[in-house]
Amino acid sequence: CFDETYLRERVAAVAPAKAADKRPFRLAVIQLGTYDGTIYNARQVVDRIGHLCDYILFDSAWVGYEQFIPMMKDCSPLLLELGPDDPGIFVTHSVHKQQAGFSQTSQIHKKDAHIKGQKRYCPHKRLNNAFMMHASTSPFYPLFAALDINAKMHEGESGRRLWDDCVRVTIDARKKLLAACRYIRPFIPTDIDGRPW
Repeated sequence: CFDETYLRERVAAVAPAKAADKRPFRLAVIQLGTYDGTIYNARQVVDRIGHLCDYILFDSAWVGYEQFIPMMKDCSPLLLELGPDDPGIFVTHSVHKQQAGFSQTSQIHKKDAHIKGQKRYCPHKRLNNAFMMHASTSPFYPLFAALDINAKMHEGESGRRLWDDCVRVTIDARKKLLAACRYIRPFIPTDIDGRPW
């Protein structure tokens, strides 16, 4: 689905006038990480289809931690170095799934300073008005407090240490599963960089 010819053909089927545009898509929506653990490399997504889009929205409901884990840094849309020809980036996180937040706590990140001044740029006022149109007039303030607590927990070295410990625990758990279980096997390679798991 990341083939330019295929995508332009799909556009031509529904909006023929846009098919030949430099950027036929206002917004591409990509599920960055799936429930079962498949995660895209955000850099590769931007390199493959970014030139066709004004913006890419990465739905990161099941992730959100990739920027804290060095070996996953290429998966993080928020850590990408972007230039004026790249798309703007939106990232949505369901904080309550993989981080520290009450149920329904989520956040939207916008990374587009690299296209500010271009016609395709979405100014804060426009995004905020669209957001407020769909937000409750009776907000539940503990959700906002949970977002602040989550941000503080992940700030600086303590956030990196938190996720480093988490990765070590999960690696140890997988090793124990491999050693002790016959029918339940973690989905992992047999070796990494030539070394056995």
